[in-house]
Amino acid sequence: MVAKELIFAILAKDIRKMHFSVRVINDCKALGIKKVFEIIEKMKENNSRFLHIFGLKSIAEIKEKLSERGIGENDLNELVIDEEFKRQLSNYEVIYNERKFALVN
Repeated sequence: MVAKELIFAILAKDIRKMHFSVRVINDCKALGIKKVFEIIEKMKENNSRFLHIFGLKSIAEIKEKLSERGIGENDLNELVIDEEFKRQLSNYEVIYNERKFALVN
């Protein structure tokens, strides 16, 4: 299992910072997805609209990019994106941004 901080750091990222292909970025825009965790949330829902828009190539690319960053298939399967997770993720973003701001100043 990957450390929770690493998972939060990756899932809190803006999709544009993950170096996805134009295809994946456009797919995300079509569904209003801005953060990586939102992609995972939609994947887990097995939403037919998501599957129709993204397709197998885009889903494979997303999984590959996450795997490159240390989040494997097992980590994704164990991940539960509920309100508590979103609250923790939001708290992580605040702490991360405060640390980043402190380092700059």
